[in-house]
Amino acid sequence: MINAKLSFYGGAREVTGACYLLEAGGKHVLVDCGMFQGCDDCDIRSHAKFPFDAAGLDAVIITHAHIDHIGRIPKLYKEGFRGTIYATAPTRDLSAILLEDAMNFFHPDGENLFSARDLAATMKLFHPLEYGEDTALGDEISFRLLEAGHILGSSFVRLSVGGKTILFSGDVG
Repeated sequence: MINAKLSFYGGAREVTGACYLLEAGGKHVLVDCGMFQGCDDCDIRSHAKFPFDAAGLDAVIITHAHIDHIGRIPKLYKEGFRGTIYATAPTRDLSAILLEDAMNFFHPDGENLFSARDLAATMKLFHPLEYGEDTALGDEISFRLLEAGHILGSSFVRLSVGGKTILFSGDVG
């Protein structure tokens, strides 16, 4: 049995900025990395430095391509992330379109959330998966994407960690 820690950096007690960090078996895996939307301080929260080491992440798993689930992924790259981004092929393709639009969201001080260069480099990190495909992230950590039916390519993320199961729903229906 391995020790696991799950931290919530958005999308908990709110419906925006989905961002969940799993630390287990020496791996650091982020599920979603969304932009904050619809709140008075959302611009400031979306532009703030991540409260974890982006360069220390091994992987990001995306549930679906809505901005509140993907909007800060290129910002992760900007802060040093160079791991693998897992998603379905339609989620990858939609992410490219939506993130290009999100690139134009500015901080109140005029700073871009990320650059075109950050976005292009981020898209090269994507590794598309089929639904139901088992993917190992470590000796006792694996996951599979299950069809969610929310938007094209959306998925539940079923993580297996040391014999325990964690299910991330993303959005449903």
